[in-house]
Amino acid sequence: MIDGRFLSGSARLRVDAIDYRPGADGTGSVEVRLSHTGRTLVGRGNGLMTREGHLRMAADAAMEAVREATQPGLALVLGGIKAVRAFDSWLVIVSIDVEVEGEHLRVLGAQAAEGANMVRGAVHAVLDALNRVAEPHL
Repeated sequence: MIDGRFLSGSARLRVDAIDYRPGADGTGSVEVRLSHTGRTLVGRGNGLMTREGHLRMAADAAMEAVREATQPGLALVLGGIKAVRAFDSWLVIVSIDVEVEGEHLRVLGAQAAEGANMVRGAVHAVLDALNRVAEPHL
């Protein structure tokens, strides 16, 4: 259960840049740059150039940057990520297993993928899921 001890009121992680690079062999990579109080945090993810591949590599990159920001505070495992079509829009939903202070949590995040931009939607869904849990460890 997330209670008051996970809510510090400090500034949250913010997305500075998302760089998607397709490769010639059907794979691609995503680099995510987050910022927090003047610090730049970088995460990278690689995968196949499919809808699911884009989601996973973006989530992996965002989670790597969050791990860097919170070291050694959070252990993160991607439980799953999915894009669903609802109300003529794409919605990215993510489930992340978190171990923090000896407690196991499953957090969920969601973000509209504006213009069907799955990579951006996935990064923001990860931050939606993790920002409250990460705040005390920044």
